[in-house]
Amino acid sequence: MSDHLLTELVFPDRYERLVHHLGEEVVRILVAPASSTTDVLEEIAYSIRYSDTGLFCPLYAPSGTGKTTLASNVATFHRDLYGHTLTYDGDLTSDALSKAVERHAAKHSTANDSKVIPINIDSREAAPASAREMAEIKRFLRANNGSRALVFWPTTDEEIASDMVSSYEAIAGKQPIELPLIVEGPLRDSWVDIAKNTVTLVNRVDSIELLANPADYDPAEYVSLGEFLRQISTDFRTRRVALLRSTKKPLKLTVLFACESAEPGVLSQLTSSARFGLLDASALVHVTQNSELGRWWASRRGLLTQAIVQLDAHAFVAPPALFIPILRSYAPEAVMNDLLSLGTSKKSPNELIAIMARSDVGRHLLGERRSAYETRGNPGENSRIAYSLLVSQGYIHNGKDKALNKAVAEGLHQLFTERSASMEMKAEKKLAFVDLIPDVIFEDEDIAHCLEFAWRSGDHLRATNRSDISTYILNKLRNYSRCMGWTDD
Repeated sequence: MSDHLLTELVFPDRYERLVHHLGEEVVRILVAPASSTTDVLEEIAYSIRYSDTGLFCPLYAPSGTGKTTLASNVATFHRDLYGHTLTYDGDLTSDALSKAVERHAAKHSTANDSKVIPINIDSREAAPASAREMAEIKRFLRANNGSRALVFWPTTDEEIASDMVSSYEAIAGKQPIELPLIVEGPLRDSWVDIAKNTVTLVNRVDSIELLANPADYDPAEYVSLGEFLRQISTDFRTRRVALLRSTKKPLKLTVLFACESAEPGVLSQLTSSARFGLLDASALVHVTQNSELGRWWASRRGLLTQAIVQLDAHAFVAPPALFIPILRSYAPEAVMNDLLSLGTSKKSPNELIAIMARSDVGRHLLGERRSAYETRGNPGENSRIAYSLLVSQGYIHNGKDKALNKAVAEGLHQLFTERSASMEMKAEKKLAFVDLIPDVIFEDEDIAHCLEFAWRSGDHLRATNRSDISTYILNKLRNYSRCMGWTDD
């Protein structure tokens, strides 16, 4: 079974952790440093280009200012002047640097590319270059592929930075730019937006202010952007742990809409565009804004965000092509006889497992994280007709749907068993640690996953039913919130 959303959420407070989570997408949240810094970088690029000699650039700023971010992404701020940064931690010899640049250029540069190649030596911050290494750096910067390189040496020690400048100029002469380069990070009025964009992009969740809202923090109280982000990150982790501990075990909610629809339809508008099936608080409230329920939730937006995050609340379509084969094997005898009368074939155990494992809900239950619903095409005509029969026979009304809930759950339970997941399945049973009776529970010692079934006639997930679907979901979330003790009204 998949982990709970709360165990996955992170708030990286250092550039290296951002890259770990985002890879090349990190450029989407980069904000340019102060113009005093970007202006110097522009001067450096032109100096290298017209002098045909590379430059050694000690880089100084207090911790958390953005030295590593700047050195690693200088091309983002001067795209026409700089190429992709080479992060280097090898031997500081001319030959080793030259070979590293050759490999880097082959991968990231085009033929006759005149852009400056930034080289970031980020592993020697408190260990300045020796006299021998300085000589090797000088030799490299005057060689063929070093003549268009900019060697960054970031440090938080201003004295080390100044001493390296003096040592290098003693053997290479006065440099064309005033060094060391003192980095001024992004302006303070951008820090809150940087933090918001960071948490949103990294987690692919649009609204988790419940855990830490950057707008609640005053940038003026912090020395650097890094310190600002570290405080939010610390509070973020503390709150996340508190939410996980607030129940005996993590609780998840998945709402399944069973109807003739094969596509998610309106569900794709009510769930996150970035995280597969996760409910979207803003969309749900917007659709129901004119109803009592919508107004109730609109005045409790923080609670709605909490409910969605703390319940890891998702919604999916359960198409006939999924649940009819399950019912054919697990439904009560009367249902199976009706399906048999239509000539509906019984799938082999392996075929049934394959159908469930390919479905959106099956993948979700098994923990497969995806960014969007999949297009499945039209449901099999036999399955659609079979479902219409169940509707006409009254199986989805007056409590008879409970038998269908249990049958589908028994089929899905076999999927867990096949994948060696030891889960207990219970239908219409109270949870041991909270006064709540879901339609179905899949539970082990670590987590309880509640399924709520909405059986509907026809192609229900059309735009005309957006309000009805949103209302059903929000009612479930309100009931769960009340049972969990998150609200008294």
